[in-house]
Amino acid sequence: IAPGTGRFSEAIDWAYAGTGAVGEDLGSLVGMTWMLGELEPCDMPTVTQQAFNAYLDGLRDEGWTGDEAHVRLAGHAACARQAGMLTANLAGFAGIDPAADPVIDDLVRGSLDGLAAMSDQFLWHADQAWRILGTMST
Repeated sequence: IAPGTGRFSEAIDWAYAGTGAVGEDLGSLVGMTWMLGELEPCDMPTVTQQAFNAYLDGLRDEGWTGDEAHVRLAGHAACARQAGMLTANLAGFAGIDPAADPVIDDLVRGSLDGLAAMSDQFLWHADQAWRILGTMST
């Protein structure tokens, strides 16, 4: 929200610009927001739902008429893939490179419990993607 105006500002992060499935960018945003400590594990499902709803509203406002299940599938799968792989990499590097340990500690909230919580969240996203995929006709 822009200070003193009560209005929202919009920004585009071009870091992952390129061709991808509709919703894939949202999955990256949700996953990395949590990875960077901006969300608590217990808030992830609620914030994810709010983000998907707002994303879909924006698509519809621009005339999109596609199947929202495809957007949700791409988003959940992207979140599970991108951030889940990062979680696995963090676990692999922990204790190997002492210079990386402070960064890893910060990302996993300083404990193996934090790493486990991260894994749980990304497995939740993978499960959501799997459930959506199971409802789609071939």
